[in-house]
Amino acid sequence: MLSSAAKVFPVCLAVFVITGSYMLSFGSAHVWGSGYVVAGLVGVVLLLASGVFLAIKGKGLAQLLERLSANGLDQPVPPLVPPTLVVALPVINTGIALAVVFDMVTKPASVAVALGIVAIGIAIPAVAVMRRPAAAPVKAREMAKER
Repeated sequence: MLSSAAKVFPVCLAVFVITGSYMLSFGSAHVWGSGYVVAGLVGVVLLLASGVFLAIKGKGLAQLLERLSANGLDQPVPPLVPPTLVVALPVINTGIALAVVFDMVTKPASVAVALGIVAIGIAIPAVAVMRRPAAAPVKAREMAKER
């Protein structure tokens, strides 16, 4: 289900940019250089890059699971621990989105201030995720026993 929903993510980002561009078209031409607009566009690029990275990792996991299921349950299963970045990115994406929303509401005139807010939106969730204890490896056989 997640991989199917992930296909809609770039479309949502495009709709966000298109609707924002439409709203900005009613203002003056200099608004495109405003801090909140630049921060919004940077946020979209960061979210798109993160989405592409997570989609690639998700596709790799799906292929691994398919190979494991083809081998049967008698084979030893490697530990399934996601990389730290894969765990952190969804939380960081939320921070980016909230920072962009904050920029859109407060409309800082300075590009540096607006991008600083986005950086804070990245840093706070990243630090929070890094401070959590690492997940223990989950073996497929243990998961099957719980069912």
